[in-house]
Amino acid sequence: MRAGPIVILAVVVAAACGAQPGIQPGAVPSPAPSSPPAALAHLVADRIGFDYPAAWTQRTPPPGAAPPFGGLTFIGTAPSTGGCRSTGPNSSTCGPDFQLTPGSVSVAVYWQDGPMVIDPFAPVSDPGPGTHRVMIDNVPATLTDVHASPFATGAREILLTLPGPTFTAPPIFVRAETMGPSDDVLGAQVAALLASVHYEPALHPTASMDAAAATTAAAVAVSKLRSDFAGTGGLPCFAMPGTPVSSAVLDTVPAGPELLKPLPVTCSTAIEGTAVEVWKFIVAISWTAAADRAAGSAELLTWVGLDGVAWPYDRTGDQIPYQN
Repeated sequence: MRAGPIVILAVVVAAACGAQPGIQPGAVPSPAPSSPPAALAHLVADRIGFDYPAAWTQRTPPPGAAPPFGGLTFIGTAPSTGGCRSTGPNSSTCGPDFQLTPGSVSVAVYWQDGPMVIDPFAPVSDPGPGTHRVMIDNVPATLTDVHASPFATGAREILLTLPGPTFTAPPIFVRAETMGPSDDVLGAQVAALLASVHYEPALHPTASMDAAAATTAAAVAVSKLRSDFAGTGGLPCFAMPGTPVSSAVLDTVPAGPELLKPLPVTCSTAIEGTAVEVWKFIVAISWTAAADRAAGSAELLTWVGLDGVAWPYDRTGDQIPYQN
């Protein structure tokens, strides 16, 4: 399946921004004080909002100018745009073209077409080198700050990656590039902009919803699992949370292959709220040791949206025995 659009908002930063609640204190360096403060404007794109200096210029390339980057918008002091360029006789590359000049800054917001995003937190689950976790409206995100080489397009690149707010929504990227001189000043201006980033309109996290909403989401997940795995021995595992632990005999791995021989298991279920508008339904499966297997346990995760759509996505824990 294809993912929904991934929005990355490009913003060019050239003057100090006032910070609003978004990234929690300490997550992003506080901008250096300046006087007088610049007048601010506000931008909202695909559930993300932030402040930027009103003197900046907003640039929006035409639709389809830089596939698979959609919704591309730039704010800043550089003549940034999007497009494709040849990289060889039969190849090309497409994307944001920041077109930085000395002393300029540009911030881009855009989404990318790609595989469907089932687990909203997967894009921010494994920070790589130079990346650390931050919190945006109590939602985990990642921030990467790269000081590029003198031969790179910009002297510095900062990338903020946020989970999509709803079921199957792609992650949101806010990418800033700066070129010196005055790298410290430009970096402080970018920090001010990032400090104002928040979800807009405000999220309705499932973690704050009541028991009735949780029960409804669990029923959707159970219905989906029972439909997907009808005819297999694992159906007793797919029960509502709070029911007694059930025994079953698996002949098929949930969301996986058939087993070479039946596997007796015990199962339980739980529904968990998250920091975004998605529920997580968990089927816990365990089995005892036998002559041809070790004891173990695994979890099957199903993500449920507020629109009543559910999707079994992943398994964690031990490998289920008897797989071919």
